[in-house]
Amino acid sequence: MPWRAACLAFALILTAPAMAGAEQSAPFWPATPSGRAAAAARLDLLQQALRDEPSATLVLESWCARYHLAADPKIIAERVHGAPKPAPERVRHNLALRAGERLGYRRVQLLCGGRVLSDADNWYVPDRLTPAMNELLAHSDTPFGLAVRSLHFRRRTISSELLWQPEQAPSGDRLIIPDHVLRNVGLLTAASDQPISQVIENYTAAVLGAPD
Repeated sequence: MPWRAACLAFALILTAPAMAGAEQSAPFWPATPSGRAAAAARLDLLQQALRDEPSATLVLESWCARYHLAADPKIIAERVHGAPKPAPERVRHNLALRAGERLGYRRVQLLCGGRVLSDADNWYVPDRLTPAMNELLAHSDTPFGLAVRSLHFRRRTISSELLWQPEQAPSGDRLIIPDHVLRNVGLLTAASDQPISQVIENYTAAVLGAPD
């Protein structure tokens, strides 16, 4: 066998298990009327659960267990490090920043069993949190909601937008699902009604899991 052909064959042998695993990890949703309706119903259910519960982390942990997204349905938060993203003017307005108050920023992915279920941009006001909370947020992967839970915060959904409409998907063998299917914008306020954080969450196709 020529040298290049031998190298190619060896590379295919090495990558075959990984390729097979990638295919198995992508759930198959049939592009039939019932498949589209089931996918839409599941997205609606998640959207409603996120409206009803102030902690997206708790919603996703329950969701991960309910739809068997991983053997261990535990949500892991991983910070995405890099330069802070400038806050849109609307965010600064919603947080009612006062003169001299600065903004903190975190970008965090929430994973279940290695699957990224959401990625979120979070702007918050450090001066309205305790030093211990700020320490956690600055130097750990602790989700924001868990770091500040002693504030007994509330969450108001500013907007919730479906980024994919399964019923409008074309017929065929399987549904073509985009990378992100749902976007939520939420404002978190302390018990005193003072805003402490605004988050923009993008939920990935992985939240759908497999059909029932």
